[in-house]
Amino acid sequence: MKLFNAYIFAIPVTFLWILSSCQTKTENSNKIIRFPQDVGVIEISDSSRFDEDWFDMENKVVIYIKNANDHSSLDLDWNTAIQKYPEVAFLFYIAESDSIKLIKHLKANQFSHPILYDPLQKFASLNLDPKEKLTFISMLVDNNEVVALSNPSFDDFLDQIEEIIHE
Repeated sequence: MKLFNAYIFAIPVTFLWILSSCQTKTENSNKIIRFPQDVGVIEISDSSRFDEDWFDMENKVVIYIKNANDHSSLDLDWNTAIQKYPEVAFLFYIAESDSIKLIKHLKANQFSHPILYDPLQKFASLNLDPKEKLTFISMLVDNNEVVALSNPSFDDFLDQIEEIIHE
């Protein structure tokens, strides 16, 4: 009987925990992203130039990375999505304070997409909760509104981009 009572107690507690987890996810949804445009641009390759019109595009993947260390989020396979979806703007805000280290990292990983160099963390100040101390976040954005969190390490990353394009 005691075991039965334990299950009766555990089921609602588990259900409440699941609901609170879902609540956290929805807090990120519907958030309007603000773009600091007074940050530097680093272009490693002449073949890919930064375009100011990317800020105005309907669909975006907005990435914030605090540091460009070995095995950073810059090492993920972003190129596949960037090449497959030219109608989606990929905005990389990188807050690495050492620009030389950042450029070396970009070159070593053959990362040729332009990045927004943000050592003062203006993007984080405008959009992220400082209590969370995030070092990486990747947001799928539709009309400047966050609709999902995703990145190339998720199996359904390309499918999620496809969804925001066709909404």
